[in-house]
Amino acid sequence: MLNLCSRKWGLAISITRFVHFDALPAELTKNFEAAAQVNAALMNATRVGTTSAELYRVAQAAYAAQGFPGEEQLHHQGGPTGYGEREWVATPNGTETVVNNQAFAWNPSIRGGKAEDTVLLRDGVIENLTPTPELPQLAAKAEGSPYTATGVLIVT
Repeated sequence: MLNLCSRKWGLAISITRFVHFDALPAELTKNFEAAAQVNAALMNATRVGTTSAELYRVAQAAYAAQGFPGEEQLHHQGGPTGYGEREWVATPNGTETVVNNQAFAWNPSIRGGKAEDTVLLRDGVIENLTPTPELPQLAAKAEGSPYTATGVLIVT
């Protein structure tokens, strides 16, 4: 796992990428795919006016729908990034709200599987600021909208 939090002009981005040597075990494949689905749910719910608590509940429901209830309690889910790696994180009682032109780094994690990119919410559209298209991509959907997460680079 390579986790990078970097700054340019004072602004932070965060990404996580994975390399696995040899075939990826089926359980780990499932965990990455499930994390990508939770990530899609979070990105889809990242809309102006949504609260931290509402986003946390979205993650909680997405973990349960993927067969991993309670997994959201094992690692923070991320939140907006700016001059700090996270300006706030989604919490069950959070009152912070999403605003337009705000960057986010969600990082849903499921026992060895994780999805993390920095995205920008601009006028209702999520734009990935940290794509790595040369790596495998995992397709995910939330409420019919497609999202991608970076998969695992397999080295044999």
